[in-house]
Amino acid sequence: MSSPTRLLTLALVALASSAAGAMDTAATPATEGRADPPDSAYIQSTLARADASMFAGRLREARGLYRHLIRRLREAEQYERIALWNLAHCYLVGNDIAGAAATLDELALAAEKYGDPSLELLAIFAAAVYYQQLKRAELLAPRIARVRALLQSPAIPDSENTDYSRRLVSR
Repeated sequence: MSSPTRLLTLALVALASSAAGAMDTAATPATEGRADPPDSAYIQSTLARADASMFAGRLREARGLYRHLIRRLREAEQYERIALWNLAHCYLVGNDIAGAAATLDELALAAEKYGDPSLELLAIFAAAVYYQQLKRAELLAPRIARVRALLQSPAIPDSENTDYSRRLVSR
């Protein structure tokens, strides 16, 4: 497993372990103009089906399930972080680095929208690593600039700041 893939896999495991309480966003009542949020049982069962499909090698099916859940969560203005992480992982399992990077970009935008700077930093950093592997300098540079900006945020714990700062290559 390559180092960037290992980075994302470790991040997915850490994120999944903290997901139990955070995914229970279905308790938020729907407001006018917003779709009813899916309940936590639906979210968990869809994630489980998508994960099972991915692990069985049915990547197209898994991606469809993740995308369907992401769409439902977005319609209800709910944070779609777990589904996006798992979708990025699904692209990596299929060796689609560009798909993983694009999905991580989506996750970074969602994290920014929902005020989750640590996850935004993780997603944008991982996307930058993949764009570097793809030799897409025009996509890499703005992500590195965003990483540097996020590292100045007081919301980023010192331990994360130190870890990411060490990983950045000086130019």
